[in-house]
Amino acid sequence: MLESGLKQSDFITTENYYIRLGNETAKKLTEKIQVNLNKRYEFGNKQHTLEKIVVENIREFSKFILGKTKSPDFKIPGLSTSRYDNSAIKE
Repeated sequence: MLESGLKQSDFITTENYYIRLGNETAKKLTEKIQVNLNKRYEFGNKQHTLEKIVVENIREFSKFILGKTKSPDFKIPGLSTSRYDNSAIKE
């Protein structure tokens, strides 16, 4: 989203001086997250969505909290991202 060039008008300042996302900006961010969660990654010789991998890790953590396992065994695939940062975004 930073690469698309956010503007000051994409944010709202509340009466308490909190800065919040505008409606359209929040919608775009939600859509971007959804697209990323639905991408498929090779993991364990199968293709899985990132959403399924996160849910499985949450299940594993729940078993640990409930005392069903002695230590959580999180499975995290190697993820790669491509970015096209220009110098203004990096600053």
